[in-house]
Amino acid sequence: MIEDNTDLINNYIDWLKERFIVKDIDGICEITTPFIDRHSDNIQIHIEEMGDKFILTDKGYTISDLQTNGYDFDTNEKRQMLLCILNMFGINLYKNELVINTTYDDFSQRLHNIIQAILYVNSLFTIKSM
Repeated sequence: MIEDNTDLINNYIDWLKERFIVKDIDGICEITTPFIDRHSDNIQIHIEEMGDKFILTDKGYTISDLQTNGYDFDTNEKRQMLLCILNMFGINLYKNELVINTTYDDFSQRLHNIIQAILYVNSLFTIKSM
């Protein structure tokens, strides 16, 4: 019987912290997360600082990967499904990039949102035949 659930949560948080990798690439922060896409590659988020705000983006990888592998957003149904997922997490689509703007105070929630959106959008590949 689990007596103190706090230890389990702290264990998970420690596991997450150990697996996030942060790099500076020409003034842009690249975060490699422990979350994996459908290729078992770690999801990466790029963060650009703009004054007191931050722009989080997947640099177009998610949509580009789906298109490269035969999933196009060529029907209204597919496009609407994509936009519905993005709206659910407050993510914008700029060209093929998944993007969200944030402040320092909201950074953690926004990072979580873009990761979840990427995972959901990746799952669209399983309904490729639509």
